[in-house]
Amino acid sequence: MKIECKLVRTDGTKVQFDNDLGTVEYHFKPETSGGKHVCDVADEDHAAALLKITEAYAPADEDAEALAELVKPKEVLEELVVESTAPLALSQEQLEALKFPELKKMLSERYGKQLPASAKKEDYITALLNAQGV
Repeated sequence: MKIECKLVRTDGTKVQFDNDLGTVEYHFKPETSGGKHVCDVADEDHAAALLKITEAYAPADEDAEALAELVKPKEVLEELVVESTAPLALSQEQLEALKFPELKKMLSERYGKQLPASAKKEDYITALLNAQGV
């Protein structure tokens, strides 16, 4: 499959990979005068390793495009934050520093609980501490 090296150098770019048979060298250079620097990378593991470096390499044909989709970096951190089910436990002092509307929202959104309309800030702090198991 053909892969493009985005780093244009006068003499092209040479990349080496070691394997069981020795060393394989790929030379990324223009196919035509002034063209993109490309190379045919036959080994799929080598191609995948190069395509993971999105700042320097890009797919240059359909096979490489398909492989690039498979090795594309995932937004793992964002997924972990969004899917986290364990709420952060706050101390009584931290809860007391919050405003009343924030406490109401926290009790409702994190723990699915609501207190009567007559409840005061202290009631929400107590309810949050109990919900956290403190």
